[in-house]
Formats: sequence, C-alpha cells, structure tokens
Amino acid sequence: MKKIIAAASLTALTALLVTGCAGSPKAETPAALTAAASAAAVAPVSQIPRPDAAQAASLRADLAKINPLLDNGKAVDNARNQCTSILGGVAADKLITVAKARFTGGKVKSVSDTEAQQIIDVIKANGFCKA
Repeated sequence: MKKIIAAASLTALTALLVTGCAGSPKAETPAALTAAASAAAVAPVSQIPRPDAAQAASLRADLAKINPLLDNGKAVDNARNQCTSILGGVAADKLITVAKARFTGGKVKSVSDTEAQQIIDVIKANGFCKA
C-alpha cells in the first residue's frame, strides 16, 4: 500500500513539475523593458567614479553648505551612488527622489526637493562624476 501511495505521489509531482515548466513565458511590457534598460544603463559597482582627496573634501564642504548634517561619514559614498544615477540617465524628477532617499538617514531627518537638487548640482559640479 505504501508503494502505491508513493508511486502515485511521485507521478502527481512529476506531472505538476512538467506542467509548470511547459507554460509559455510572459511577454514583457514596455514598462518592464524600459526599467530593465534603465537598470542596465547604470554603471557596475566596480566602475562608480571615485573623487580624489581634494574632490572629496570639496564635496563634503559643499554638502555642508546645503545642510551641515550632510557632511557625515556616508556623504562621499552617497554622492558616488547618486553619480551612478546621474550617469545612468535617470530622469531629473527621479534623481531628486533618489537623492532624497540616499541622503536622508542618521541625523539627517529629511531632505527637501530643493536640497536634493542642490546636492545633484554639487555632485555634477565637483568634477569626479564623469563617465
């Protein structure tokens, strides 16, 4: 009896697996393709531009002018990550949203749209954020 139940279970499981694998793949929507293209346009982590010592000091000083709390231990890394979005061709409105998310945290309770745009401008003007 146990052999019959085991065989029936194995047959049912095999049928389920074959059916699951036999389905046709879903066609990707244009939005999905656009998102994939945007993700592919972002530079790989190993290629994120890195400011030299003078650029890093200038970057931190310029961020502190926007908000003194932005000059913190994560400032340069946040700027480097924001640079990948800039170089990746992310739309201007999305750059602001991403900058707000990247630079908020720790002692920085929030970043306004105006501050986010100023951060983006500082990163672009600093000289390290080049392809």
